Amino acid sequence: MIFLPNFIYKVIDSNGNISSGTMAGNTENEIVSYLSQNGQYPIEVREEGKKTVLTQDIQIGSGVVQRVHVIVFCRQLAAMLKAGMPLDKALATQHSQTANKQMKAAVAKLTASVKQGTSMSGAMAEQPKVFPDILVRTVAAGERTGNLDNSLLQMGNHFHRMDAITRKAKGAMVYPVACLTLTLAIAAFLIVWAVPQFAANLQETGGDLPGITQFFVNISDSVRAWWFIYIGVTVLVIILSKWWLSTPVGKSAFGQLSLSLPLVKNLVREIITAKFTRTFSSMVASGISIVEALELSADAMDNRYAELKTKAIVSNIKEGEAVSVSLRTTNVFPEMMLSMLSVGEETGSIDEMLESVSEYYDEESMAAIDKLLALINPIMILVLAVVVGSIALAIYLPMLESITTAM
Repeated sequence: MIFLPNFIYKVIDSNGNISSGTMAGNTENEIVSYLSQNGQYPIEVREEGKKTVLTQDIQIGSGVVQRVHVIVFCRQLAAMLKAGMPLDKALATQHSQTANKQMKAAVAKLTASVKQGTSMSGAMAEQPKVFPDILVRTVAAGERTGNLDNSLLQMGNHFHRMDAITRKAKGAMVYPVACLTLTLAIAAFLIVWAVPQFAANLQETGGDLPGITQFFVNISDSVRAWWFIYIGVTVLVIILSKWWLSTPVGKSAFGQLSLSLPLVKNLVREIITAKFTRTFSSMVASGISIVEALELSADAMDNRYAELKTKAIVSNIKEGEAVSVSLRTTNVFPEMMLSMLSVGEETGSIDEMLESVSEYYDEESMAAIDKLLALINPIMILVLAVVVGSIALAIYLPMLESITTAM
């Protein structure tokens, strides 16, 4: 007997009533299709027992908003509009269903502005801390084309997918940072406390200390005597580094460096490509112009150097040059992506072609992160062994020499 997984779903009907339940099925798409065919509009569908990424935080505009509130807002509003509800009634229903205080206040302002005659996109633009520019522009395109419901649904799915890569990349840094922190903590303990204790005992017996032992003793004496300088310099370096990396020049330099480092350059390129193609395909499918979609997609890459290189070709696009030809001059994107984009331009299906490309690079970037982790783990263990082992050798080498001499 084959047991199908259960999926938790939340739907809205044509009257704006929201309900939830569970259903067995093979895939999430199968559940969505079944519910849609039965006159129910899915807001959220996920496999039971699995945590959804919608509960993660995301930087939206200049403030932090829980992803669940942005994505669910887009999906619920899209579902209500698809069900035929007027925009003002859909917003009022959305306001009543929102529990988060920040989001509830934002929806209230949005509803008031729309009732006063402001467009949906214009009302969203008044709250950049809640509604990002990419959402505002997509909604504006949906209003122009009469596909506001599809634009909102597309944005909800877009944010959901984009976050998966970012979370994976950030998660990959947890182990190396933890291992490096542990290494520094152990080294500091040994140098500040253990080395002086052993050195004092050994010096009482007379004789010269081995070179490696004397080296760590000198470091220990320096750290204990001038600890405030070491701490001050470290804090100053951290502050200056964070400041420099927050400047346009620093962001661009760091972005360029990440695209040239041997171990990570391919991974960074794949992540950049996945984010760019995902955003570009979503924007084009929403009816946004190629130039505007290109600028929004450049912002979504989270790499200042790649962003500037991409935006620099906008003038060429305006003059009629093919997007694939212009992007090739940036030396940022892989050849496969450019070739498929060229085919999409020739066939008039850029959005569909880039959607396929984004799926491919999503998977490639995830696999590359796993490979990088498999490589970093033994390297970090080796670093820990070398640092701690060197200090331990410095401590025990004089004792071994003493034992050897006595024998």
